[in-house]
Amino acid sequence: MPAIDKSCRLSFREHTAVLPARLSNLAHILPKSCTQIIPVHKPFFAAFICYDAPMTIIISHTSALRLLRLPSIDGSMFTAQMSPSAASNALDRTQPCADEISEFLARHHFPNGEKLHILIPREDARTRSALATCHVEPAALPKGALIRLSDGNCACTPAFTFQQLAAKLPLAQAVALGFELSGSYRLSPDCEKSFQARPALAAPSQLRQFAEAHHAHRGAPKGSIAARYVLGDSASPMETITAIPLVLPCRYGGYGLPAPHMNHTIQLPESAQRTCGKRYLVADLFWPEQQICMEYNSTQFHTGSEKIDSDARRQTALLDAGIQVIEVTAAQALSADGMDAIAITLAKKMGRRIRPVKSWRAAQSRMRHDLLIWHGLH
Repeated sequence: MPAIDKSCRLSFREHTAVLPARLSNLAHILPKSCTQIIPVHKPFFAAFICYDAPMTIIISHTSALRLLRLPSIDGSMFTAQMSPSAASNALDRTQPCADEISEFLARHHFPNGEKLHILIPREDARTRSALATCHVEPAALPKGALIRLSDGNCACTPAFTFQQLAAKLPLAQAVALGFELSGSYRLSPDCEKSFQARPALAAPSQLRQFAEAHHAHRGAPKGSIAARYVLGDSASPMETITAIPLVLPCRYGGYGLPAPHMNHTIQLPESAQRTCGKRYLVADLFWPEQQICMEYNSTQFHTGSEKIDSDARRQTALLDAGIQVIEVTAAQALSADGMDAIAITLAKKMGRRIRPVKSWRAAQSRMRHDLLIWHGLH
């Protein structure tokens, strides 16, 4: 407590009588965005005043995924992951108003009419805004759940977003989401190719570890199952669409084959280097134990004699390196019969048999439907 001002001639009662006016005057000169509790010291008393401050918004579910897909997301939008205590404190205090939600949607160019999905700690923290969908998060937030955005708000991490959405998505779509977050692309329907090349946001092991470490948390069981089949380093939706049916077990409509390495670097011997003019090649899907490479042959953007010659040199170099090559076209990858033929060829080269269960065809049909819907191809 400050020393008593001996020159003060006001009594304690007089001080308390003029206090409201003094605090009111002080409030006018401070910014409304002040977020601190400001101590006001006067002789004989100490008072504390608070000012309305913008509430932290915690972006979750599909809205968090939309943020992760933004072209501006290159790491600069995020700072370090928040500690569990900081994340839980932010959640406990969040109760954004309609204006704050509207401003956030506009700033990040959300489509008109799309609601903002946010986390709240309890039912009475729901916003009255028609622009938001609130998700009550009653449990303490797990480690690695939130990241701080550069604007002061928070968003769920890629691993937490994956867990939230995996709880609601069909398995094939949850796995495809994992491929995207762990791969070097983001779905972007507005782009000519429907995706953009982007750095990976999480490793498959991070998705698995997050779900397993928080197995009691809502959505963790389904997230844990989906994460088992996520492979990292996919570079395009078509690579993802090709790989997922191969690795999913037969009970989920897949072929139950060993998982490949995605976009694996293959060092070439000198003879193969002379053939293609490169020291190494990057295989779309590669099984190192069996020395089998699967190449997706896209003609969507590159056609003509130059590409044909390049592909021929590439395939010859791989064969010269002792690697068996299976070519896959978009038409094959997008049809059930085409994928059947690819999987049978691959299984034969591996010396394996595909053992479908009784209800496999129905499961396959559902899986393929879900996978194509997710990528906007159905």
